[in-house]
Parts: sequence; C-alpha cells; structure tokens
Amino acid sequence: MAGAFHGHGDNIPFPHTFNGALRTALHDTLGDKIKNSFFSAGPFLKKDNIYYFVTPRDLLLNGDENHSILKLAPVKEGICSSSLPDGLCELEANGIKETKEKIPPYISKEYFERYLKSDGLNLDKNHFLNNSDMFKQEYQIGIKIDPRTNTTEAKNFYNKTNMRLEHGVQMAGLIRDIDEFPSETYIKFGGEARMVKMTASPMENSILPKGGVIEKERVKFVLLTPAIYGPINEHLGGWRPHWIDTNNNVKLLDGPGKEKVKRLKKRGIFVQEGRPINAKLVAARVDKPVIITGYASGGSVGDLKGVKVAMLGVPAGSVYYFEADTPDDAKRLANVLNWYGADENSNEIVNTRTMFLGEKGFGVGVCAPWEYTK
Repeated sequence: MAGAFHGHGDNIPFPHTFNGALRTALHDTLGDKIKNSFFSAGPFLKKDNIYYFVTPRDLLLNGDENHSILKLAPVKEGICSSSLPDGLCELEANGIKETKEKIPPYISKEYFERYLKSDGLNLDKNHFLNNSDMFKQEYQIGIKIDPRTNTTEAKNFYNKTNMRLEHGVQMAGLIRDIDEFPSETYIKFGGEARMVKMTASPMENSILPKGGVIEKERVKFVLLTPAIYGPINEHLGGWRPHWIDTNNNVKLLDGPGKEKVKRLKKRGIFVQEGRPINAKLVAARVDKPVIITGYASGGSVGDLKGVKVAMLGVPAGSVYYFEADTPDDAKRLANVLNWYGADENSNEIVNTRTMFLGEKGFGVGVCAPWEYTK
C-alpha cells in the first residue's frame, strides 16, 4: 500500500466557499439575472441564537482557580531583546499562572465586545466554546479513484475527517449588492456536497462585534476572518499586511487616494483626498498560516487542471498592534480598519483589509485600544 493521505474537512469553510454557495443559490433561483459580483462575509458559527467568533490570539487562560482570561500586551520599548524583525517588540503575559489547558477557539459576540471595550480581564470561561461544542468529527476511509478511468487505483487508500454540526448550531453570514435573494432554498455545501437548508432575511442588527473607543495613541486590529497579505512571493501571502512598509509604517490614507478622487470627479462626485495616517506597527500575534485554494471547474492553472493557485492566509483571530503619533491618527487608523468604518451605528461592512478576495469576505476586522504591560 502506498503512503496514506489524510484530508481535513472538519474545519469551518473559508469565506470564498461560502460566497460560492451563495452564488449557487442565486443562480438556481434567478438564473441569468444574477449580477457578476456581490459582497459576502462568513460563515460564522451560531449556537442557540448566539454568534461566536474565533478567539483573539492575545487571550490566554490563567491557571488560577478562577480560570480568568488575561491579555497579552507588548512590553515597553527598549527592554526586550528578540529575533523579531527590526522595530517589532515581543509580547509578554504579565501576572499569569501557567497552565497546559488551552483557551477554547470560539468566543461569544457579547464577550468579544467586552474584550474589545475593556482590558479583557476576568472573562467568564463559560462564554467560550470548543470544536466539540460546535460539531462532531466524522472519520472515513476511502479508495483513490483514477479520474481517467473512473475506477479505483490499486493500493491507494485515504482517510479523512468531516464535520457534522451539533444540534442547535448553524452557520450564518452576510450578503449585499443584490436586488433579491431567495428567502428559503436548498443547496450543496461542503466537500461531500451534502444538502443544506439556506434561509435569508433582512439584517436589523449587526451580527459582527463592534470595536472599542480609541482615545489614546494605541490601536490593535483583530481579524474576524482570514486575510491574504503581501508582499506576494510565488503566489504565497506573508504575515505582514501589504499596507505596512518594511520600516513598519502604516501606508493607509483616511480617505480615497489621488487617482480615485480624479475618477470620481469625472463622474460628478467631488470628495476630498485622504490624508496620511502617522502610525507604526509595533507587535503582532499571528498564528500559523492557513492554506487558501480551491477548484475551478472547467479551468486550468499550469499543469493542474482546475486547481486554483494556493495562497497562505493570516488566520482569523490574529492581532496587530499599532502606535500612532497622536490620538487623532489612532482614531483615523481605526476608522479605516474597522469593518464598519467611522460610523459606529452602521451595520454595513465598508472596510476589508486584504490583498485578494476582499469581496468574498476576507480581511474583515475590528479595532480596540491597548496598553503596555506594567
């Protein structure tokens, strides 16, 4: 027997998979009336009518009896020494008792917002859930099929795990830029092409957490969905956002660029050109990259027919720490990073910070203040 291959299907689908499922639902009901493109974000997990998101990477379990949650924060500049790139500081957990227990991967919307709007201390452990609370892992064994003959290949076996949602668990997301959407339909979703029921209704309140108030010079940006950053090297994304230069300076403007202003002016729309934001990246808490790929039926990429080029994405829950020159710079930075922009009452996603696939829900994030450890 040849070496076994293990497929991991027990994970939350990527945003572009969710976008494709929505497009299928639209095509089945509207046919050629569907627009060429639309925006979507998700899927996010929902259990017993409570929305859950990937736990921010700068939260750790405290090993005391209360199992309180403590945040990580950069130590003061000048007192740390590490192998990190120049200008970045290491992260430190202060006053925490070590434990081998890991923090659950999902946090409720309510406690996510409490984390964003406070120091993130003493969060109730009961508001965090594990994978086992959300879905079962189903293990299967199969035999490889030769695509040319549609028969089994001798001595080639594989095993894989799939996810089956627990009772009361759903996947939810957002869609916009379409005129109509079926209120109820059935589509194939996932690697096994199993049928799922999809319902849609107008959104009255945001399902995504809102960020904290920025009053000082320090801002941290937490990803709610994966993001693809640059510079791109052989189609693989890096951990550093493409809107940060090699000296860690933020290159974003607080409004449209010069060329966009010109384009809008030709259409009779007059807007003011955005101003530079004076801020620097000082630290980051980024987990292992996620591999983002897929299969395009009828297409080809190189010698692999139909297989999309793989890219490395920064996973949801990753945290980037920034320090601005002034509180105004910090607030303007938060306005261009927060998914809802500068309007805290908005429920529409206006910002996605990703080099690719922003229209499919990659790069959605939210900001919060942070302080140095003492």
